[in-house]
Amino acid sequence: MTIIARSAQQAQSETRRVRIQASEPLFFQAFAHGYGLAQQDYDGQPLTDDTLYGYIRRTMTQPDLSPRWKAGAITGWFAALYHIPCTFEEQTTRPKPKPAPATPRPIELHYTDPHFMSAYEAGYAAFAAVVGDQPATDDGLYAELARDFQGARTLTEARWCAGYLAGFMAALFRVSCFVEDRHTTPSLASVERISQ
Repeated sequence: MTIIARSAQQAQSETRRVRIQASEPLFFQAFAHGYGLAQQDYDGQPLTDDTLYGYIRRTMTQPDLSPRWKAGAITGWFAALYHIPCTFEEQTTRPKPKPAPATPRPIELHYTDPHFMSAYEAGYAAFAAVVGDQPATDDGLYAELARDFQGARTLTEARWCAGYLAGFMAALFRVSCFVEDRHTTPSLASVERISQ
């Protein structure tokens, strides 16, 4: 099966801004690194649930990387996969130059696990409950990555982790998703957050 993710439509005068607060500057260096790596390795290549989990696993299991570096690298990698235009004040990698601003391109994500889409939708909905209207933080992103990655012991769990995190990152970057002509979660506004 295939997911087709498209950037959410916004008014032309409205600029899309994703707010991420980092307590460590290395987060944004790692973001730029992950962004450049995804552009170099996966731009135009088919993406699968196993490809997603493979990158998450390789990054999360490197003991020499700090938690905030891991969060930045994975977040930047997903930003590039979802074709989110980013600029970097201080470049540690050289992302490919983007053409003039245009309509962001959709991505196709192929998956074989029948529960992948449920995981994607759960991750998309969880973003509103976990982050809500507040800016995402480097520590919060790492906590979400660590929580979901720790449980992945089998292939099915790994693919669930990949789907959940792909959905979570799609919500962070305001990317909507369609599966076989079925619209999943139209926007963050449709997900209710219950406060206690």
